[in-house]
Amino acid sequence: MSSRHICALLLIGWFGLPCSLSTLVTVRGQELGQVSGNPVNGLEPVLFASRSSSNWHFEIDFIARTNFASNTWLKITNRIGSRLRLWWTNGVEITSTNPSILAINQLPARMSVEALMQGVRPRSRRGTQWLWTKQGMPVAATTFDLHEFYNIPFTNDFEIKLAPLLYRVDTNHSTARLVEFPPIQLKLLSSGQVERVSGE
Repeated sequence: MSSRHICALLLIGWFGLPCSLSTLVTVRGQELGQVSGNPVNGLEPVLFASRSSSNWHFEIDFIARTNFASNTWLKITNRIGSRLRLWWTNGVEITSTNPSILAINQLPARMSVEALMQGVRPRSRRGTQWLWTKQGMPVAATTFDLHEFYNIPFTNDFEIKLAPLLYRVDTNHSTARLVEFPPIQLKLLSSGQVERVSGE
């Protein structure tokens, strides 16, 4: 288990204290190493954010709040793993022409497991497309850097909204439906701190 995941467990409540990360997350005045989203169908998204130089790094994890069969959840093949939008703090949206950003809005609401797996290359990586969950334990779904998708210097404050995405496999084990989790909206500060936007 990675040190980041151990930190998540400590934050969730083993000791009730925050642990040290390279960049801490500030939520409503408290320094935390993670920002949790609202659970859907017993699965809770957890977002990690850290700043280095003029770039922001994100990791989207999930924590199962119930027991799931091993073939219940599939990651989407898009590395962003979420619907993603950015704004300057003056309210002007930051657009991107990156194919991954544009493709996220073209995901089918339902698709076959076989078709999803065919989009995973190389073939040897298809087993890692499953989100293997264990109740109460965080598991990483994806990581990405913002500079890969937005051609701007991240030296100013701005806001980001991420709605994590997964496919949930139907009981027939051959088809899956897209599940969009409630968005997490944050203000990313040039100081490296992160503030959760009120109402999210």
